[in-house]
Amino acid sequence: MSKKIAIIGSGRSACAVARYCVHHGIPHILSDTASVEVVRTRLTDAGIVECCTWEAGGHSAAVFTASQAVISPGIPVDAPICTQLQEAHIPLVGELEFGASRSTLPLIAITGSAGKSTVTSLLSKLLETIYPASPACGNIGYPLTDAVEESGQEGILVCEVSTFQMEWVAQFCPSMAMVLNIFPNHLDRHSSFEEYAQLKERVVTMTEKDGAVILSGRQERLVTLGNSLVNHRVYYFGDVPSEKSGMYVHKSRIYFLTSEGEKTFYASVEGAPLAGVHNEDNYCAAALAAYLHGVPGDIFESVVTNFHGLPHRMERVTAVRGVTYINDSKSTTFDSVCAALSGFPGQKIHLLAGGRFKGGDFKQVAKAIRGRSISLYLFGEAGRTMYTHWNNVAPTHLYSTMEEAFHAASNMADSGEVVLLSPGCSSFDLFPNYIARGNRFKQLVREGDNGTS
Repeated sequence: MSKKIAIIGSGRSACAVARYCVHHGIPHILSDTASVEVVRTRLTDAGIVECCTWEAGGHSAAVFTASQAVISPGIPVDAPICTQLQEAHIPLVGELEFGASRSTLPLIAITGSAGKSTVTSLLSKLLETIYPASPACGNIGYPLTDAVEESGQEGILVCEVSTFQMEWVAQFCPSMAMVLNIFPNHLDRHSSFEEYAQLKERVVTMTEKDGAVILSGRQERLVTLGNSLVNHRVYYFGDVPSEKSGMYVHKSRIYFLTSEGEKTFYASVEGAPLAGVHNEDNYCAAALAAYLHGVPGDIFESVVTNFHGLPHRMERVTAVRGVTYINDSKSTTFDSVCAALSGFPGQKIHLLAGGRFKGGDFKQVAKAIRGRSISLYLFGEAGRTMYTHWNNVAPTHLYSTMEEAFHAASNMADSGEVVLLSPGCSSFDLFPNYIARGNRFKQLVREGDNGTS
């Protein structure tokens, strides 16, 4: 068998692996079932269409002469090509492991059902104050393999990790791991919540011996996980269990607590741009990792003051005639909807929700909205099901499209109130992705601001 690498897929991760192979003279073939036009466009955008060996429209016999196959995260483990490669005794890895195996840099792996992109981005900015080459990479949109190629021999890789990426790892070994939370998600991909949760926890169990592990102290499952670890340094954030070490926030001040009960002030987040208890936890998690890497508290405060979060994650679009518009299109779970609602205590909220249902507990959202001044504007495939579950706990309206829901909410909202897009579902019924959904929401806001809606 040759030393050739088969790259399955042609998305961003696959192109990163192909680009690495081209630059290092590694024999390869990139293979996808997508059309020639689609694959050629992707490789052109990646700048490798002329130098990469590729095929489209299916997988030829050439794929099965490879010594290793790199599987794109969008390809399920039970896809026919994965089964065929395994039957041919070709080792399968993901782009995450491919990139990590080619780097000697420390790697911080950050996962969770919500908040991981925010924490990854913030921690990268914090570490860059001391270690200039500390890119935010991985699932955040900048493949780890590209980051490895471009970071040189110094710095720290701050890597967001998804369960899709963890399906194809065997030797992945981060120097530090963070699990922010585990809520039901991606149950349209994984067979059960337990499978999903175990993939999240695998980031921790694969961390190097004596490496630091940072876990949420708010979730019993993660505290239990931390108690089971004997070869790692374990820290908690949010709530710090008795006789454990970690960081917590009290009256907008972050403290480090030792296992002996001694506390030290680290930094203040008073007036920080990101609101809500969930963002206090995000600040706390990032602060803990930064603290363990020697970032002073005053530097933390300076960075946080100028960190306004990421697009489509509780993004304040603008205020129109006193109505504040919030784009939380990245919210694809009921947990993230509840977290978004917690960010506006005492305010009237006009919530836009709907899309393609991914699983979740309808009672959880009902509890979060009951007794509060919240009106619901539901749309998409899941709209009618949501209506059935929630119309008895809040004023609820049903629409076919997000645009219809938006216009209705905007017409009902008064000065001092909030129009919040936090769908709690994937976007694939009406949009290509959550980014397109969020951008469309922002376009509708701008049109309303200009008086064109």
